[in-house]
Amino acid sequence: GGEVLACDDQNDCTFDVCEPKAGCRNYATTEPCDDGDPCTVGDACANKACAPGNAKDCSDGNACTEDACKKGVGCENVPNAKPCDDKNACTVGDACKDGTCGGAKLSCDDGQSCTEDTCNSGAGSDPCVHTPKNSTCDDKNPCTDDSCQLGKGCVNTPNVAACNDGQACTLGDACSNSACKPGENKCICQQGADCDDKNPCTKDVCEPGKL
Repeated sequence: GGEVLACDDQNDCTFDVCEPKAGCRNYATTEPCDDGDPCTVGDACANKACAPGNAKDCSDGNACTEDACKKGVGCENVPNAKPCDDKNACTVGDACKDGTCGGAKLSCDDGQSCTEDTCNSGAGSDPCVHTPKNSTCDDKNPCTDDSCQLGKGCVNTPNVAACNDGQACTLGDACSNSACKPGENKCICQQGADCDDKNPCTKDVCEPGKL
């Protein structure tokens, strides 16, 4: 015998053997291979050559990029400036920038100084929340009930509560029309009479602690 005959044809898509009677045989295979193109996947041998497979999917699942495969380079995901939805109810005018979707902050200001205005991103179509702050509506008037009402702002409703008109000579003062109205005259003089001494030449008054 002599040296073994070299039958390797340097082709990955052939199965190379030496048959005693026929000599070198290079049979076609269907093995996986690489056609050298980064934009194909699933390449396989056919007719002794590497045949390209399916086009490579370059989608990155980001609506803010343009996805494509560049021959000889591979996948490219280029940022765009398209309108988008960032799924945040507290932003408006959503648009793509640098590959990210976002928008401007939604203003929830209801124009009422007595409400605390916030935004709840998970609240659906109306994410603005207006929480009344009754303490900001205090008008320091005991004859009004102070509250903050949505859509109206501060409301100071007249009441009929007991009050003090600041006069020592009245009893049972009570609120009326948002003001403290004096009650009955508590001037008690000698013999149970009022303070009027029926003398036109005197000025009759009731002084606290005196008869």
